[in-house]
Amino acid sequence: MSAVQKQQTTSNGTAPATSPEARKVATQEVGWLFAKEYYKFMNSDPERLHQFYGKKSISIHGEEGQSVFQANGQQEIRSTIESGEFKGRK
Repeated sequence: MSAVQKQQTTSNGTAPATSPEARKVATQEVGWLFAKEYYKFMNSDPERLHQFYGKKSISIHGEEGQSVFQANGQQEIRSTIESGEFKGRK
């Protein structure tokens, strides 16, 4: 094994975290991981749920077949979450 090959693997033979191979993650996997964290916060720590949003974010909330509410920006989304609209959601 050359010195270059030795530098590209860790002691257990896997690519180091900074390598392009280690950074390649399927888009679907990222989506599932995000959804898992989002719903975990929604159920266990809803006071921090607004941190998933930014200044230009939009959250649309409502029941199927009824009118929906749109919150614009992190602060308005935070107010919506704090109003209790998300309690009991899964």
